[in-house]
Amino acid sequence: MNKEPRDINSPAMKKEFLAWLESRIEKYGYTTENAPDYYLKAYKSGDPHDLENSLWTEWYNFNHEWNPERDVRPITPRSKEGYSEFQQWVLIHAEKESPNELKGYLKESFDADTCSSLPPPAGAKYFEWLMGREGTLEELASLGINVGSTHHSTGEDGYVYVIQDLESGLYKIGITIDPERRFKELGVDNSAVLISCEYYPNAREIEKNAHKRYAEYRLPQTEYFKLNQPPEI
Repeated sequence: MNKEPRDINSPAMKKEFLAWLESRIEKYGYTTENAPDYYLKAYKSGDPHDLENSLWTEWYNFNHEWNPERDVRPITPRSKEGYSEFQQWVLIHAEKESPNELKGYLKESFDADTCSSLPPPAGAKYFEWLMGREGTLEELASLGINVGSTHHSTGEDGYVYVIQDLESGLYKIGITIDPERRFKELGVDNSAVLISCEYYPNAREIEKNAHKRYAEYRLPQTEYFKLNQPPEI
């Protein structure tokens, strides 16, 4: 005798779904208070339909009684506006409503509609959003993400960036291996604006040469420069 399938909207199924989702949230180091929106939306509603497309299969594999193929829908709500899946991720990741608000490598990546311009930390987050799990360096590279600075870093490679402090107008020429974290520390999009950010195998040398080029405009003991226009790296 065949087992009669349960109602996917039943309280029992909802309880099972929430337990699975909470376990998955904790697996990736989040809590139900600080998890990304693509988890929290489904957790708050208790409805598997609110999962992003990349998570449907994982829930279905866990519980075969819920079949996402019966309820195919756009991956994210803005598909009808002409944005690709990747472009929608960029907007979600940057917490921006409009592409016109994007800066630096996120703007470049959005316009090109490719993840190849993402720094490794952002690329890793895109992979997790896309696949529903953490990715290896090889998997990130397979998407076209530049992981060179993560593989065998010599301490010389990295991202050379230029930002402008909005209050003083001063420009900062710096280097980092984690642009996303560094820009948050420097208040980019709040008290500062990103001018440029590029990866170089010899980033230390590039930064040093830029500092020498604008030495006469440099504030002593800082990486800030008093210039009338953005510096050329």
